[in-house]
Amino acid sequence: MFNHIHWHSHYSLLHAIGDLKAIAKKIKSLGQTVMPISDYNGMYGAIQHFIVAQKEDLKPLVGVDICTHMMKEGKLDKPYYMTLLAKNYEGYQELLKIVSEAHTGSSENTACFPIEKLRDRTTNLIGVIWGENSYIAWLLQQWESEKKMTELMQLYASYFPADQFFFEVCAQSHTELPLIKKVNDAIIALSKASSIPCLVDNNFHYVSEEEKDAFDIARCIKDGKQYYEHGRKKAEGDWHIMSEKEVISLLEANGYSKEQIQTRIDNNNQLINMIDVKIPLHQLLFPAYESPTEIKHLYEQFSAKPAS
Repeated sequence: MFNHIHWHSHYSLLHAIGDLKAIAKKIKSLGQTVMPISDYNGMYGAIQHFIVAQKEDLKPLVGVDICTHMMKEGKLDKPYYMTLLAKNYEGYQELLKIVSEAHTGSSENTACFPIEKLRDRTTNLIGVIWGENSYIAWLLQQWESEKKMTELMQLYASYFPADQFFFEVCAQSHTELPLIKKVNDAIIALSKASSIPCLVDNNFHYVSEEEKDAFDIARCIKDGKQYYEHGRKKAEGDWHIMSEKEVISLLEANGYSKEQIQTRIDNNNQLINMIDVKIPLHQLLFPAYESPTEIKHLYEQFSAKPAS
């Protein structure tokens, strides 16, 4: 059975328009059992998502699409996106720290997290690289060799424990979105060269096909464009919640065999089986704060004095 791995809700402001409750109901109507979330550079909807998933008896996949970058010749390279998913509650806590650091420590206009800082922090995280905003897409546009790209992706994989790093083939029309075709082709080649397994998803940004126009309007607002403005970039592709039949049909139209498609769906389920996030709710969680020694002494000194 096909299940989505990551998606975006209205908490990805103007990048997506999916309401959490509507998303859960749509997923259930398709017979799927998993409700994923990975909003752009934020986890604002994580608790609501977790509650909604529990209410609808769906397994929550909690994550974030984080903007990352590498250092190149001592300077920041172009930022790009990758998905980080929590394996468990400890992974969820680590994601909160990473997102906070990205927002407070970045000198970029967009919150960014240096990929090198992931080292030794991914025990409870899963990494996924996919799509036209990925580092792979950027490397393709720079005409990097397959050998160099393979080396870089093996470096990425080395930041994660074994079996916790994946590529993802994007289930979008290769005819309508030629850049997606190039990235998918590169991902498949890199997967073979590096033995990193491939997932499959269409990375949905709205609930149903009927909402595509509303999604396009949100993009106009984000880009400061008029809806009827001549030459503006319109929303292409199908970014709604897809059924298994829709995903398979798209992939077959792109030229993938039934065996290739089933292997990627099986990989999705392998990843899902790794994940068990349980967030404790209705608790007051205060940080443990150790006062400096001199403050402790002052407190003890004054608290020990008898009241006059």
